[in-house]
Amino acid sequence: MKVVRTALKRRAAGLDWHNGKKSLQGVRENVYELRYTHSCRVLVQPKSGGLVIVDLGNHDVTARYAELTTGRRAQLIAERTPAPRGFTEDHPLFDEFDEATFTSKDVLTGWAEFLSDEQLALADLIHEAVLTTDRGAQPMIAYVRGGAGTGKTALLLSLALRLHDARLKPDFRCSPPVAKYLSAHTRVNVKRIQRDAASPGDVILIDDPQSPNIVTTAIAQACLVGTRAVVVGFDPLQWPLKSLDAHLDAMPQPDIDEVMRNCYRQSAALARQATAVVRRVHERSSFRVDPMRIQAERRILADLSTQYLTGLHYTRRGGRFKIRDSTVADVAEEAGRLRERPDLWQDLPALLILEDRAHGVALQSVVKKLRGGIKTQTSALEDAASYRGLDFQSVWIFMHRAFYERVQNGATGLKGAEWTSLLNLHIPLTRARDETILFLVD
Repeated sequence: MKVVRTALKRRAAGLDWHNGKKSLQGVRENVYELRYTHSCRVLVQPKSGGLVIVDLGNHDVTARYAELTTGRRAQLIAERTPAPRGFTEDHPLFDEFDEATFTSKDVLTGWAEFLSDEQLALADLIHEAVLTTDRGAQPMIAYVRGGAGTGKTALLLSLALRLHDARLKPDFRCSPPVAKYLSAHTRVNVKRIQRDAASPGDVILIDDPQSPNIVTTAIAQACLVGTRAVVVGFDPLQWPLKSLDAHLDAMPQPDIDEVMRNCYRQSAALARQATAVVRRVHERSSFRVDPMRIQAERRILADLSTQYLTGLHYTRRGGRFKIRDSTVADVAEEAGRLRERPDLWQDLPALLILEDRAHGVALQSVVKKLRGGIKTQTSALEDAASYRGLDFQSVWIFMHRAFYERVQNGATGLKGAEWTSLLNLHIPLTRARDETILFLVD
């Protein structure tokens, strides 16, 4: 998510913790730390009613800055650059905290929301289209398509803020897990941007719908009640449907149809290895039997993969994908490795554990104890709805070895549930930012 909270407290000198947030203290230049995308930091300084960026980096950037000499800090200040247009502070749609200004000597609390240049340009385009659409006519329809981690949710939230400022009523629709995540971990006041089903408001914003039918139904509702616009952010590869191309062709034609290609979640090396697994499923398995129809379907999946998976540009390097046995020693080694990370998330789940319960996999109590000290979410592998749209530092998948071999070897003529389980692997394999560990269970 690109929504960030600042909770900073300045004192005499050094670094300290305040309300669970690392803060920069004793810096004469009045530089403050904003935390965004959970593991990254941006150091900013107020100027002329706005913000300028002093430095960007991972969790270490604050400590590195505090250790600089006065002269080097002055050089960074001189080289600072204005914050992007999408970088704003304080908005009524977010939960309220103690009021303070950037000139406060004690506590700075507030909100900031950041969009990349790609996201901001698209948000500008859709916002202008919404404002120039006449209410009562056919609703303006915008599709924001993009692979996992391209910032579709962040863009829709940004639009919700702008529409609220323009005195329009946004109706932000997302899955219950995402709404819970936003409320609990980013403190977005989701209730302020959601409407009653019978009164959808002026603009419907749909985040990651679970099927094309949800989109079609919402647009039909918008036509009936005179909603001004419907904006949908989705990744077609997360729809595990037979004949996916036919479902996409049946969706209402949009006025704006844009694809985002920059991925801000997964590290590049991790993404490449995860992509290889998804490609293997597409190339070796099918619910069809006829060879000609299988080949036609695989060409369609290859085209979609190019758009929403292999064709993405990754902003973060590195990443780790490893296949291991599920012995206590193997799990303990990975747990220790993760626990020792200096940037381990503490205020939201750093680890997603997925159990292949459909094939009889459930963690033993001794394995569960090994994750102690790591904030964790545990779900069934097949229950993709419980974790789609969320991101974690690490994902552990405990998969039955026979299912893994099915992925490797492939099969055709699969039943609906079997085909869905294979296609759905795209979702868990794109949740991790830094590492995915596949534990094979006999």
